[in-house]
Amino acid sequence: MLPKSPAAFEFQKAHCTAPSDPKTQNRAHQASLVGTCLLIGPNQPHETDPSNDLPPLTESEKQKRYWIACLFTSHGFGRDVGSRESILDATASAVDDLHKQIEQIREKRNKLVAELAILKDQKPDADSADGLKIRGLENDLSGLDIGDCYSVRINSGLFGVPWEDTKAVLEKGKLDMVIVRPPEEQKKPAITKASGQKRQARIESFAAGWEGPKLKRWYPD
Repeated sequence: MLPKSPAAFEFQKAHCTAPSDPKTQNRAHQASLVGTCLLIGPNQPHETDPSNDLPPLTESEKQKRYWIACLFTSHGFGRDVGSRESILDATASAVDDLHKQIEQIREKRNKLVAELAILKDQKPDADSADGLKIRGLENDLSGLDIGDCYSVRINSGLFGVPWEDTKAVLEKGKLDMVIVRPPEEQKKPAITKASGQKRQARIESFAAGWEGPKLKRWYPD
């Protein structure tokens, strides 16, 4: 996250740091985050920190305006990594938390769209109170667009959880996710349907050189 989104990285770092400094309290605070999700909006770091102490947005961040979801599934790694079962339980909880946050944002966006439509039907002058409100609503809406959710194969690296186990958890959840593989795995991508559900989870679609919204997909023959 750091090279491409330094502001989001610092925002996440602050989220993971206890308000007070003692190590014991910080560990307890971080442990309380397990099973939750921090969803960072395109402008959220700078809107939350008006002092502007955060790094400026990169050109990539300004152009793509993507959201970053941080799923907390283990308190640590190496000797401090959680058990396989605890990580999978935390994954289910964190993904559910992410799904709820996305639904809340989409609901908020739908309300703003309806309010904007009513105001525009009145055709107010651009410099009137309603005209200024329209511009404000349009600006608010530009920061509430959430498209497809893309993810790497979480838990399978430093946490050492077999990807198939995490994949099974994701397929049971309510959130559709596109899982990307590293470029060296360009052989046979696959799409797995979520068992027992009508929707497709679009698990294991593949992208080489992923760059967010410009993701290119390869599907099985």
